[in-house]
Amino acid sequence: MSCKPQSVLSELPSRRICPTTFSLLAAASLQASLPSIAMAEGLPTAGVVTQGQASINASGGTMNINQSTHNAVIGWGSFDIASGNSVNFQVPGGGATLNQISGPASQIHGNLTSNGTLFLVNPNGVLFGQGANVNIGSLVSSASHLDQHDFMNGNYHFTAAGAGTISNAGTITAGSGGYVVLAGAGDIQNTGTINVPGGSIQMVSADTFTLKLPTANPLLDITVDGTATGTKVSNTGTLTANAITLSAAQGVVSTYGTVKAT
Repeated sequence: MSCKPQSVLSELPSRRICPTTFSLLAAASLQASLPSIAMAEGLPTAGVVTQGQASINASGGTMNINQSTHNAVIGWGSFDIASGNSVNFQVPGGGATLNQISGPASQIHGNLTSNGTLFLVNPNGVLFGQGANVNIGSLVSSASHLDQHDFMNGNYHFTAAGAGTISNAGTITAGSGGYVVLAGAGDIQNTGTINVPGGSIQMVSADTFTLKLPTANPLLDITVDGTATGTKVSNTGTLTANAITLSAAQGVVSTYGTVKAT
């Protein structure tokens, strides 16, 4: 059976849609649940600033990262946030932080904030649990690799690394005109809520892709390499943004959730 991209403009019945790209600018609603995820423990560990300048301070259940350069790269041994704990990034206006994580899949069940753009890159996956509360300027969460030197030079080309799942069961809120990207070679899932007023949401299953960050056009652009591979993208939660795109390179896209164009 051949399938081609569709634009959803009214309520959809439960169905499975395939394959490559599914761009959504309206609403559909049903409910589903995410399989249980083991609870994270504590706070991120073994943080080392490898590009730019930033300080990392933890006290009790709170970690504060204060960045003094426009962009910075931090390597982590693990990046977990337990329920009730908080990690806060403070960056100069319009700045960004690349977090390169070498440990097991990151499990975020607490609070994560940044006044800038936050990149969470873990080849083993990033899981936002039901209790996760993420408030950021913009967010990119991926299992693909982003070279730190490319990042510092404004080149956001992601290459094949791991195939960990990127999933959200919590609440992610980006700033006005911002963006949220969940991407990588593995499964890309949303069962929670993602809200980006006046901005864009991209859920992409592909191992190699390039981001073009917004300038005059407020919407982020993503280009998937022609040879990219992926598995599946699924949404059973709520997505709200000006533009929403779900795509899977050589894979399957399904939506049973609520999709709202603003």
